[in-house]
Amino acid sequence: TIIFQEVFRTIPENPESIKQSHKEIDKVLEVYDKLLEGKEYLAGKFSLANLLHCPSTKHVDLWNKRLNVKKWWDRISNRDAWKKAWEGNRAAWKKILEEKEK
Repeated sequence: TIIFQEVFRTIPENPESIKQSHKEIDKVLEVYDKLLEGKEYLAGKFSLANLLHCPSTKHVDLWNKRLNVKKWWDRISNRDAWKKAWEGNRAAWKKILEEKEK
């Protein structure tokens, strides 16, 4: 919920829900930060486990509070394959949003 609210701003705002979502994601990111300590990627090697987090979080600045999570996000988002995939994803969303405005 919080990610789509931050990216699209199409959901009517519910301050209590947003506050609760931030608390929940903070807990998850705290766990990730500990899991990533001394590692480059979740589950050791670069895998689908890492990529599943990326498409819906590209525009959300959630990573910077935790050093290990930020390094992990930077490693993934700077990969050439990720950049190429993101461009395709971005084009698809642009088309969807343009259609929505019609």
